[in-house]
Parts: sequence; C-alpha cells; structure tokens
Amino acid sequence: MHTINRSLILPYSASEMYGLVDDIDQYYTFLPWCEHSAVLDRKEAQVTARIGISYKGLQTAFTTRNQLIVDQEVIMELVEGPFEHFSGLWFFQSLDVGVCKVSLDMQFSLSSRLANRTLTPIYKYITGTLVESFAKQAKYRYGERQFR
Repeated sequence: MHTINRSLILPYSASEMYGLVDDIDQYYTFLPWCEHSAVLDRKEAQVTARIGISYKGLQTAFTTRNQLIVDQEVIMELVEGPFEHFSGLWFFQSLDVGVCKVSLDMQFSLSSRLANRTLTPIYKYITGTLVESFAKQAKYRYGERQFR
C-alpha cells in the first residue's frame, strides 16, 4: 500500500480551493498528465467522475465516487480502475480571511504486478505534485496573492 500526504498553506480561501478541486471537468486544462476528465453523475453531496491519465507513454483511467462536504472535504473512493485499493481525502481548513490549509491524503495499491511495476512511479509522481498543481491553478484563476 502506498500512502501520500501533502499539504500547503495558501493565500486563497477554503471555498476557492474547494471550488478548484470540485471543478473536475476542467482538470484536463491544467493538469499536464490529465488526458480527459468528466463528471459522470452529480447529486447533492456526491459526484462520480472519470479521470484519464497519459504520462510518459502510459495511459490509464479510473473512476471515483466522491462524497462532498462543501468548502471543507472531498472524500474519494474507487469505483473502477487499475487499483486493488484507492481512497483519498481532500481537506480544506480555513485559517484566516483568504487563507487556508489544503491537505491531500491518499492510499493506493495496484491490482497486478505489472501494473504495480509500471504505474506506481507514475501515480506517486502525480499524487506527489497534485496539491502544488492546484496551487498553481489558483494563482492563474484567482490571481497572485500574498499573505497578509
């Protein structure tokens, strides 16, 4: 089982950062490894989405069902994909006006030796840089900000 824990304190509100993470249909526009992204179903507090990955010649896709607590959490669980196990939590903690801590905790294991050998380095890279990628997108979408 692989575990990833990343967090950043950013000069953006929890609501703004949650909005970026919840805007799944736009992932392919700013995540360089994301070939396609789509919301398959959206209900009041739940979204099912599919993400296609293309990185270093390898392509794969997976589907997650995400439980939503608006402006606070996105809890991800695997529906379909090359994983034996996949779960994740985005957590958005408001620290001050216009400042929040964004945390991402993920655990995954792949379903076969071949997938483990070929895909683990890719997933470690992607998950290891995901929070930073959303921070860059916040700067692009909301403008560069300084801490007060």
